[in-house]
Amino acid sequence: MNPELVIAPIGSVETGPQPRTSFDEDGIKKLAESIEQTGLQQPLLCVRTKKGVRLIDGERRLRALKSLGRTEVQVLVLPDDLAEADRLARLMVSNLQRQDFNPIERAFGIRALMDEAKLTADAVSKLLGLSPATVSKALGLLRLPESLRAHVASGAIPPDIGYLLSGVEDEKEQQQLADEVLGNRLTREALTRKLKRVSRQREAQRGTRVTATLGPGKTVMFVGNELTLDTVIEWLEQLTSKARKAKTQGLTLRTFTSALHDQSKAGRKS
Repeated sequence: MNPELVIAPIGSVETGPQPRTSFDEDGIKKLAESIEQTGLQQPLLCVRTKKGVRLIDGERRLRALKSLGRTEVQVLVLPDDLAEADRLARLMVSNLQRQDFNPIERAFGIRALMDEAKLTADAVSKLLGLSPATVSKALGLLRLPESLRAHVASGAIPPDIGYLLSGVEDEKEQQQLADEVLGNRLTREALTRKLKRVSRQREAQRGTRVTATLGPGKTVMFVGNELTLDTVIEWLEQLTSKARKAKTQGLTLRTFTSALHDQSKAGRKS
C-alpha cells in the first residue's frame, strides 16, 4: 500500500512525543510567512490513529500553520502495515539531517527509537545508517546531569567532550572538568590525556587484578601491587593454612572470610 495524501483537520493531528525539545520561534514565524506567500511546499508526514492522525515529521510546519489560524492541512499518511520501527526511523533520519537538531535531542531521539521499537543499539545504528560508536557516544550524553546536557545542547560543550565527561563517575570532578572546558582551559586532547592519567593512577591504587580459572565455575581472583607467581604461591599457602585451622575449629566459610576481613582491618590500624 502506498502513502495516501489527504486533507485533515489541523486539530486532528496528534503531535505525540517528539525528539525535538526546543523550537526557534523566529524561525517558525519566518516559515509561517513563507507558507502564507507560497503555500505549504511539503505535506506533514503522519500515521493513522483511532482519533485522527499522529505526526511523524513536520512539527515546525504544523506550528507555523497554527500560527496562521489554518484549520486544515495536507497530510501524507503512511501505510498501516509499515512497522513502527520504520516509522520512527523516518522521523529520526529526517531530523538527523537537520543542522538545528542538537546532540541532546538526537540522543533522546535514538533512545526513544530503541524504547518504542524495542531495538538494540546495534539494530538502531544499522537502521539509521550510523556507526555503532556514534550511537554509543550519543547515548552516553544522556548519562550527563541535566546542567551539563544543557551546555552540550547549546554547543558550549562539544558532544565529543560531553561523551568523555559522561564517563567521569565522581560528580564533583566531572563538574570541575566541565568548568575548565567551559572556561577554554581544557581542550579535548588535554581532557583525554588527563582522564587517562587519572585512570592509570586509580588502577595503580587498586592494584593489579589477576583471575585464575581452575575449571567450570571455579575462579580465584588476586588483587595487589606488583603481583608475581611467587606472591600468588605465598598467598595461597597462607590462605590454605588458615582455612585448615578454621576447619578444625568448626567455622563456616562465611565466618572464616569474615574473620579474615576483621584481621585485615585490625592489621591496617595497628
